Amino acid sequence: MEEARKVMYKRLKVLHKAYTNFRNNPFNPDYAHEIRTNSRKLRSMFNFLKNSMDEADYDHVNNSLKDFASIYGPVREIDVLNDWCTVVATKEPELSNEYKELFNHFTKERRREMNRTFNKTNTLTSTTAIDDATKAIEQLSFKKPKKLDKDIKKQLQKKEEKLLENFEHLDLEDYEGVHELRKEAKKLRYPAEDLGKLSSVTHKKIASKAEDIQDDLGQLTDAEVNIRLLNNYAEKTDNESLKQLFLDLADIQKQELPSK
Repeated sequence: MEEARKVMYKRLKVLHKAYTNFRNNPFNPDYAHEIRTNSRKLRSMFNFLKNSMDEADYDHVNNSLKDFASIYGPVREIDVLNDWCTVVATKEPELSNEYKELFNHFTKERRREMNRTFNKTNTLTSTTAIDDATKAIEQLSFKKPKKLDKDIKKQLQKKEEKLLENFEHLDLEDYEGVHELRKEAKKLRYPAEDLGKLSSVTHKKIASKAEDIQDDLGQLTDAEVNIRLLNNYAEKTDNESLKQLFLDLADIQKQELPSK
């Protein structure tokens, strides 16, 4: 029981460090990503152990961490789009004369979203989430701690079987289905990585399979988000040349999606 608690405290410490790093240097794109990733890892572990928690307590900490991560979502989305457009600009430098304005636009949008993360409401949401997670870990109570090894093994194997089956029958053109299955991959991968080591199960192999699925589907979900952002930017700009570049980039990104 205490070993599981230690694992979760360790992950919480990494999340808190990512949050501190972002507060100190929000211009580094790694930190917003680390906040979201480690928040998801903690949520996945709470989800994995929710049978050991009061339902209301689980819902509270899960929603708290979810709200925390969502604050940094727009920042992360712009960073991902910026990276993808950087690759396109290198491969197709003659596509437009508005690349400089494009990246200037991203910089302004990111700064706006970055500043939003520091308002009083979002600062309170962030610090509260870390406090809520700390309390939830402290209050974890395993009814049958001696069976924790078997319970972890059974859950991981069951989730792996379900994930692989759903992936086999997944329609890659169904964005919502892709998005949901990617979340399921995370719910398997992260507990396998952190809690699986407390069990005799081959947790590294399970985590690796889930990661492969997560990465494959992540390319599709990132592309969908990029297209949405590019089209939104195109609608709002008065610069016709920049608007055309937004639309051209959206078309290029669409070509990387499965054909309809």
